[in-house]
Formats: sequence, structure tokens, C-alpha cells
Amino acid sequence: MDKPTIAQLAERVDNHIRFFWVAVAAGFAWLAVLSGFLFNMNSTIGRVERAKADEPFRIVAGILNTQSVSREEEAGTLSAVSSILRSAQIMRAKPDKQTVNNVGTQIVKAQDKYPDLLITWKATASFINYKSKALLTTAGIPKGADGRECRGTFGALGWVFDRCEINLEGLAARITGNKINGEKAAFIFTHCIVHYNGGSIPAKRLTFIDSIFQFDVNRIPDVSGTAAMRQLALSTTSQPEVTL
Repeated sequence: MDKPTIAQLAERVDNHIRFFWVAVAAGFAWLAVLSGFLFNMNSTIGRVERAKADEPFRIVAGILNTQSVSREEEAGTLSAVSSILRSAQIMRAKPDKQTVNNVGTQIVKAQDKYPDLLITWKATASFINYKSKALLTTAGIPKGADGRECRGTFGALGWVFDRCEINLEGLAARITGNKINGEKAAFIFTHCIVHYNGGSIPAKRLTFIDSIFQFDVNRIPDVSGTAAMRQLALSTTSQPEVTL
């Protein structure tokens, strides 16, 4: 068999090189197509997840927008709102802030119209509870339920509680009279689980950072409680501040 000449070997090498670059170009083209497909798929999934995160708030806003002609009808509307929010699923995606704000605005209107109806405050509590979980920026529910990681300190910022499960009325009973520069000490809660049942709230200023609320009002709240619940209903952040 004749041995290939130098020219033939060079031609074969050139062919292999051309084939290699054609294959590389085809690979890059396929990667571009695949990347585009994955981008579109992720965008679609993101829109679907956002729509699902918004859905409970949109449903509730629609119910609250219906015109009630009597106290009984309004009570029925607020009862339905409370029931929907208690059973709604928390999604990974965060809801649209304007959608959340629409519900908060309607809830506050109900507070103005029927402050003497207990269901007004129960619906408010359900909204505050659900919203705190839906807007939470950290993964999962904050730690602190067992109390082992709970830390409470008093300093220049006031009282700071981290990873605690706290009842606001209980806090009011335990901590009184603390002042900083002549003003009532502020309370800051980070990664806490915060309970409230309708009694007096202990501070002039409260800040909640990545905390969840588990409000369960069994009576029309104290004046400090109604003020706090009004502000929390209107908040669209995972770090709401309350001034009493």
C-alpha cells in the first residue's frame, strides 16, 4: 500500500480541523438555542409563580370591592376574606406590592366603617399573618419557636429581640418604664414569631425585621392595638415599622 504523501496528510489534517470547527460552531449554536429555551422557560415559570403568589390577594381584593349594604353583609364579606387568607398557600415567589397594597387599603376602609365589629379585626389579623409569610425574605419560618436561640438585649437602640417567639401583651406586662433620652424605648424584632391577641402594646415604636405574625384577636383590640394593626395592614415590606 502506498504511503500518503505530505500533501495528502496535510489535506487530511485540514479536513479534520474544518470538521472540528464546524462541530464547535454547531455546538455553540445548539447551546444558544438551549439557553434561549431555558431563559424563556424560566421567564414563563416566573410569571406563573408570580401570578399564583398574587392570586389570593386578587381574590380578596375582588371580594372587598363588592358593595355591602348592611353590617351583616359586611360581616359576611370580612368572614370570607379571613377564611380565604387562613387557608391560602404561601408561594416561593413574592406577590406584587401594589396588589398587596390594594387589599390593605380595602381592609383599612373596613376598619374605618365598622371598627366595632370583631370580624373586622379578625380579617385584619388574617391579612397581616398571611402577608408577613408571603413577603418574608428569608427561607422558611423564622427560628425561635423552641426559645433556645432567643436573645433579648437592651441598649442604645432599645429592646432588640432576635429569633424569639413573643406575645406582645406579655411583653407589655414584663417590660415597663424603660426610656432612652427621655423617650419610651423602641422594640426591634428580628426573625421572630410575634403573637397578639388584642391587648395593650408596650412601646411607642416597634420595628419587625423578617418576622412573621400570628395574630389571633378574640376581642376588639386596645387603641394601641388598632393603631398597630392599621399600620401593619398598609405595609408592603418584610420590615414594617409601627409608631404608636
